Amino acid sequence: MDCLRTWHDRNVTADPQRAALLPSPHRITTDRLVLRAYERSDVLDVFEAIEANAVRLQAFMAWAREAPETIDQRREKLAHFRREFDEGHGTNYGVFNRANGNFLGGFALTVTNDPTVLEIGYWLTAEAEGKWFAGEAASAMALVGLAYRGARRVEIQCDPLNARSRAVAQRVGFTWFQATDWMPDGRLSERAATETWIATADHLRLGPLATAPRPTLADANGNLLAWPA
Repeated sequence: MDCLRTWHDRNVTADPQRAALLPSPHRITTDRLVLRAYERSDVLDVFEAIEANAVRLQAFMAWAREAPETIDQRREKLAHFRREFDEGHGTNYGVFNRANGNFLGGFALTVTNDPTVLEIGYWLTAEAEGKWFAGEAASAMALVGLAYRGARRVEIQCDPLNARSRAVAQRVGFTWFQATDWMPDGRLSERAATETWIATADHLRLGPLATAPRPTLADANGNLLAWPA
């Protein structure tokens, strides 16, 4: 399944005072994808996608195993995600097919307990699997985190049993960092439950991220944002 366990589908607000990182751009455009802050009109597409992919998502994502939500609850979450962007500390993006506008899933670039470290999380629909959309978006997110926002490190955390997510981290060029027995809910597992893969500024000079095309960035009004020199 092409989805990480750590996509943050809850009302977690990153404190903009914790780190001197640039705010997330409202829109990130790659060759085939648009990753953007959610809009009110997205709610039905997002709600239906989560409903249709619930069983797949529940295998690796704690948030998907919670009680089913109503469309009004989803609308409230999307509104919260959008407010975060408008306040300068956005985290959650909708992922859309650039060619036809179809909703493909969600991505997040979240400040961790270390304010210099960002974590990538995502989920994709079944229809989006096998087309390297996850890798294209993860590569763009890593570049945004390191080269635009100025993070010291960007992480991907995944269940070692989630082969697709592990493969994304490897192919994008992240380096294996550590494995722990702790699960996202704080329980101790009988096996390695979480792997952490990392990318730093060194990865921008050598490896897949060094040659990956930089995405186009824009603010809420569609104005292009310049990459730092």
